[in-house]
Amino acid sequence: MTNNYPVLTKVGIVFIDAFITIISYILAIYFRNFFGFSDTVDWHMYLNMLLIILVVWRGLTEYQEAYAGKAYAHPRFLKGFKSLREDVLIVFRTVFFGCSLVYLLSIFMLYITGYYIQEGGVPKSLIFFFGLINIILLSSEKLLLHKLTDYLKKSVKDVKKILIIGTGDMAKHFIESIRKYSSRDIIILGLISEEENGFEKEKFGLKVLNNIRKFKEVLHSVYIDELIIALPAKHMGNIEKVIATCDKEGVPVRLVSPFFKNLISKSRAEVTYGFANIMFLPVERNDLEMLIKRMIDIIISIAGMIILAPFLLAIVVMIKYDSPGPVFYRWKILGLNKRPLTSYKFRTMVIDADLIKEQLMSKNEMTGAAFKIENDPRITRIGKWLRKYSLDELPQLWSVFKGDISLVGPRPPLQSEVEQYKGWHRRKLSVKPGITCLWQVSGRNAINDFDEWMKLDLKYIDEWSLWLDFKILIKTFFVVFKGTGK
Repeated sequence: MTNNYPVLTKVGIVFIDAFITIISYILAIYFRNFFGFSDTVDWHMYLNMLLIILVVWRGLTEYQEAYAGKAYAHPRFLKGFKSLREDVLIVFRTVFFGCSLVYLLSIFMLYITGYYIQEGGVPKSLIFFFGLINIILLSSEKLLLHKLTDYLKKSVKDVKKILIIGTGDMAKHFIESIRKYSSRDIIILGLISEEENGFEKEKFGLKVLNNIRKFKEVLHSVYIDELIIALPAKHMGNIEKVIATCDKEGVPVRLVSPFFKNLISKSRAEVTYGFANIMFLPVERNDLEMLIKRMIDIIISIAGMIILAPFLLAIVVMIKYDSPGPVFYRWKILGLNKRPLTSYKFRTMVIDADLIKEQLMSKNEMTGAAFKIENDPRITRIGKWLRKYSLDELPQLWSVFKGDISLVGPRPPLQSEVEQYKGWHRRKLSVKPGITCLWQVSGRNAINDFDEWMKLDLKYIDEWSLWLDFKILIKTFFVVFKGTGK
């Protein structure tokens, strides 16, 4: 089957997006000067900011899977990639979040080099003009590409021919899905029975061409673009020869199996020590995404410790004046994969708080492993104020800087709490804990059911994105400002 239409692959789209982003940046510089903004910025700084923008934009589009499976102007794959609305939303999220991140990164870099102090900082007008122009140009590009794809789809007929191995429920559900979503793009030439001897001549309105023993003969008698294996787990042992034959003869194979269920999004194929294998992960994370998350942790923790230094010193004095005992509470917690860690908080309780806790267990208002009571008698006068505005958490910025915890993540558990966890609770230990999370911004004082708390932590793990982290940080600011902590 020959293709007589152009195909714009992922590499091409990435190149076009980068080119448009560079043009947007150049236009932003022009309009900034045109409207009379004072320009104390030299070209060296302009170039550095452009490099930061290109790296950040590439990372943000990648974690949003902006180019996943895309081939613009290719009718066959039109249903395989995002809609125009989704593409435009990605553009808006990338520009909005990206401009904020670029601003922070630029301040950090300029502060280190001394340029920030000498010249007055990062030009906000440049970032504003760039963001506005970039949204307009990138959105226009997506609109044109989708219009081009729609035009070519109407003018070109391209149908994928497939053959399915399987005549059971798995094959039935797969066929129903094809008929529902891709009836015009895919033709099913027939089925091959998993039974090695007898077989029905027709199933699900399709002809059964032969059984699995005669697969090679069928493969040589028909032309197909792809073989689909839709077999239950008990027949998986029979497909090795089928896959080997297809590999030898250059036929793509797609494996559909109930064995994977909803795990497939958290699995990856690898070759380890010379052996092919599939690894199932409790949490799927992209290395680039995690690098960006770590960079944000480092930048904000450093900036926070520097900017808040005088305020932190004042809190130290107040704690020492209020009650006897150390300023900091050494918090023995479990981190990623149950690694023991020591974090620090400002002390908000009397010295022997842990001993008194045993006497107060009967008054615990939380169900499950956590402990919480109204008007806890162990809390000091200054401790109540610190907790009200979550200021006791500030020393944890040091733990964030070290990499023990993150700004956003499930609350770090105590060893004694983990010993009381149910099996499904323990999945929260598969990610790095954090200072704030969904629990903190979802009415933490109103949640007395420990299971509900854990569900929020697992919801964060399953739905994690840099965008979600950003929203939680913004919500945390307002929650702290309201002073709803206890």
